[in-house]
Amino acid sequence: KRTQFPLINTFALIVHKVQGLTLPDISLNLDFQMFEKEQVYIAISWCNNWNNVKIKSLSMDAFAVDKSMIKKYERLEAIASTSLPLSRSLQADL
Repeated sequence: KRTQFPLINTFALIVHKVQGLTLPDISLNLDFQMFEKEQVYIAISWCNNWNNVKIKSLSMDAFAVDKSMIKKYERLEAIASTSLPLSRSLQADL
């Protein structure tokens, strides 16, 4: 007697091995195994269709934010929330 098991041929790749490639489907573990902050962006950018990106595990530990970027973001938010004075030519049109 034989027993057959339906198998799907698959393989795993490391982030740096496939850097620069575009893959039709990806399945990611975004967790503590991501040891460089750039890896999350690299991994997510492999696939050109969001519908084909599957995130199997997600941990905030996988994401590292550069503190200087937080300061720049906060500065831009402050600028965006202030009202800028209208130029004289625009005031004349009102």
